[in-house]
Amino acid sequence: MWVSNYFEFSYTIYTIPTLHFSPIYYLTVFFCVGATFTIDLFMKGLEFNVFTSPADYLRLISSRGLDVEKNKEGFYKIYAQLKAKFVVEDIEREKYLERKREELAALVKKKHEKLKIEPEQHKNKD
Repeated sequence: MWVSNYFEFSYTIYTIPTLHFSPIYYLTVFFCVGATFTIDLFMKGLEFNVFTSPADYLRLISSRGLDVEKNKEGFYKIYAQLKAKFVVEDIEREKYLERKREELAALVKKKHEKLKIEPEQHKNKD
Protein backbone atom coordinates (compact mmCIF):
# COMPACT_ATOMS: atom_id res chain seq x y z
CA MET A 1 0.00 0.00 0.00
CA TRP A 2 2.91 2.35 0.65
CA VAL A 3 4.16 1.76 -2.90
CA SER A 4 0.78 2.74 -4.34
CA ASN A 5 1.54 6.37 -3.46
CA TYR A 6 4.01 6.48 -6.36
CA PHE A 7 1.68 5.06 -9.03
CA GLU A 8 -1.21 7.07 -10.41
CA PHE A 9 -3.25 4.05 -11.54
CA SER A 10 -3.84 2.89 -7.95
CA TYR A 11 -7.09 3.71 -6.17
CA THR A 12 -5.44 3.62 -2.77
CA ILE A 13 -3.16 6.62 -3.11
CA TYR A 14 -2.25 8.08 0.31
CA THR A 15 -4.45 5.62 2.17
CA ILE A 16 -1.82 4.55 4.71
CA PRO A 17 -0.69 8.06 5.75
CA THR A 18 -4.33 9.09 6.09
CA LEU A 19 -5.03 6.02 8.17
CA HIS A 20 -2.05 6.64 10.46
CA PHE A 21 -3.09 10.23 11.08
CA SER A 22 -6.60 9.16 12.08
CA PRO A 23 -7.30 8.82 15.82
CA ILE A 24 -9.93 6.14 15.18
CA TYR A 25 -7.19 3.84 13.86
CA TYR A 26 -5.28 4.02 17.16
CA LEU A 27 -8.51 3.69 19.14
CA THR A 28 -9.33 0.50 17.19
CA VAL A 29 -5.87 -0.96 17.80
CA PHE A 30 -6.02 -0.06 21.48
CA PHE A 31 -9.52 -1.54 21.82
CA CYS A 32 -8.57 -4.83 20.09
CA VAL A 33 -5.42 -5.30 22.17
CA GLY A 34 -7.21 -4.31 25.38
CA ALA A 35 -10.19 -6.59 24.70
CA THR A 36 -7.89 -9.52 23.92
CA PHE A 37 -5.90 -8.96 27.10
CA THR A 38 -9.05 -8.63 29.23
CA ILE A 39 -10.62 -11.79 27.80
CA ASP A 40 -7.40 -13.75 28.33
CA LEU A 41 -7.11 -12.46 31.90
CA PHE A 42 -10.73 -13.42 32.60
CA MET A 43 -10.24 -16.93 31.20
CA LYS A 44 -7.10 -17.53 33.24
CA GLY A 45 -8.74 -16.17 36.39
CA LEU A 46 -11.79 -18.36 35.87
CA GLU A 47 -9.60 -21.39 35.23
CA PHE A 48 -7.58 -20.77 38.38
CA ASN A 49 -10.35 -19.72 40.76
CA VAL A 50 -13.15 -22.04 39.66
CA PHE A 51 -11.47 -25.00 37.97
CA THR A 52 -8.41 -25.24 40.20
CA SER A 53 -6.22 -28.26 39.57
CA PRO A 54 -4.02 -29.84 42.25
CA ALA A 55 -0.95 -28.55 40.40
CA ASP A 56 -2.31 -24.97 40.50
CA TYR A 57 -3.02 -25.30 44.22
CA LEU A 58 0.47 -26.60 44.98
CA ARG A 59 2.00 -23.87 42.82
CA LEU A 60 0.02 -21.25 44.77
CA ILE A 61 1.14 -22.68 48.12
CA SER A 62 4.79 -22.83 47.12
CA SER A 63 4.76 -19.32 45.60
CA ARG A 64 3.38 -17.90 48.86
CA GLY A 65 6.05 -19.72 50.83
CA LEU A 66 3.57 -21.80 52.82
CA ASP A 67 4.23 -25.29 54.12
CA VAL A 68 2.79 -27.94 51.83
CA GLU A 69 2.32 -30.42 54.66
CA LYS A 70 0.03 -28.03 56.56
CA ASN A 71 -2.15 -27.37 53.49
CA LYS A 72 -2.79 -30.95 52.41
CA GLU A 73 -6.52 -30.75 53.20
CA GLY A 74 -7.16 -28.28 50.38
CA PHE A 75 -5.08 -30.36 48.00
CA TYR A 76 -6.96 -33.56 48.89
CA LYS A 77 -10.30 -31.78 48.51
CA ILE A 78 -9.45 -30.65 44.97
CA TYR A 79 -7.96 -34.04 44.14
CA ALA A 80 -11.09 -35.87 45.37
CA GLN A 81 -13.32 -33.73 43.13
CA LEU A 82 -11.14 -34.44 40.10
CA LYS A 83 -10.88 -38.13 40.92
CA ALA A 84 -14.67 -38.46 41.26
CA LYS A 85 -15.16 -36.76 37.91
CA PHE A 86 -12.65 -38.95 36.11
CA VAL A 87 -13.86 -42.16 37.76
CA VAL A 88 -17.37 -41.50 36.43
CA GLU A 89 -15.96 -40.80 32.95
CA ASP A 90 -13.86 -43.99 33.10
CA ILE A 91 -16.89 -46.09 34.08
CA GLU A 92 -18.94 -44.63 31.22
CA ARG A 93 -16.10 -45.27 28.77
CA GLU A 94 -15.70 -48.87 29.96
CA LYS A 95 -19.46 -49.49 29.58
CA TYR A 96 -19.32 -48.15 26.03
CA LEU A 97 -16.25 -50.26 25.18
CA GLU A 98 -17.83 -53.38 26.68
CA ARG A 99 -20.95 -52.84 24.59
CA LYS A 100 -18.83 -52.46 21.46
CA ARG A 101 -16.83 -55.61 22.32
CA GLU A 102 -20.06 -57.58 22.71
CA GLU A 103 -21.33 -56.32 19.36
CA LEU A 104 -18.08 -57.30 17.68
CA ALA A 105 -18.12 -60.74 19.30
CA ALA A 106 -21.69 -61.27 18.09
CA LEU A 107 -20.71 -60.30 14.55
CA VAL A 108 -17.71 -62.63 14.56
CA LYS A 109 -19.83 -65.48 15.94
CA LYS A 110 -22.49 -64.89 13.29
CA LYS A 111 -19.90 -64.84 10.52
CA HIS A 112 -18.23 -67.98 11.90
CA GLU A 113 -21.57 -69.83 12.01
CA LYS A 114 -22.32 -68.76 8.44
CA LEU A 115 -19.00 -70.15 7.20
CA LYS A 116 -19.18 -73.32 9.27
CA ILE A 117 -18.70 -76.45 7.14
CA GLU A 118 -20.86 -79.43 8.00
CA PRO A 119 -19.29 -82.96 8.03
CA GLU A 120 -21.51 -84.16 5.17
CA GLN A 121 -20.06 -81.42 2.95
CA HIS A 122 -16.63 -83.05 3.27
CA LYS A 123 -17.80 -86.22 1.47
CA ASN A 124 -16.52 -86.72 -2.00
CA LYS A 125 -19.29 -86.50 -4.60
CA ASP A 126 -17.69 -89.13 -6.86
